[in-house]
Amino acid sequence: MRVPLKIALVGPSAVGKDTLAGYLVSRYGFTHISTGTLLREYIQEHALGEPNRETLRTIAIEIRQTLGADYLVRQALASTSDRLVVSGIRAVPEIEIFKKAGGVVIGIIAPISMRYELAKKRGDIADKLSFESFKRMEEIEDVGGDPLAPNVQGVLRYADQTI
Repeated sequence: MRVPLKIALVGPSAVGKDTLAGYLVSRYGFTHISTGTLLREYIQEHALGEPNRETLRTIAIEIRQTLGADYLVRQALASTSDRLVVSGIRAVPEIEIFKKAGGVVIGIIAPISMRYELAKKRGDIADKLSFESFKRMEEIEDVGGDPLAPNVQGVLRYADQTI
């Protein structure tokens, strides 16, 4: 019998969280749940508009206000898998709940210039988005003033290991 394991991969956008999660799925049989995917599905199910970055951020805050600060993490932790990897946790209340559930947190960091180029290559951002605009969007999510807003640096402080 395997020992149950829950891993959260946290960090800024385009840093490789989902890539690492994919490796854990293929190599070790983990189940991957992305909070970003859960959020996009919620937006689509409720016809809340295009799932661009601003909409994702706004709807995530609204969900945390109305359904609970831990709503997205609760959805992920509802998985019956004994090997679970969750990516994209962006708010401190979410990572606190994950840790209380016995999860291990791995922070992933990389220079913003590398992340910008990766995001362009994989089509996450439009070619017309400048590096400066990308940087401004990242700064908004980096340190949230509202506890329900994205706070990547706050979440990274919970990392058991950082790579």
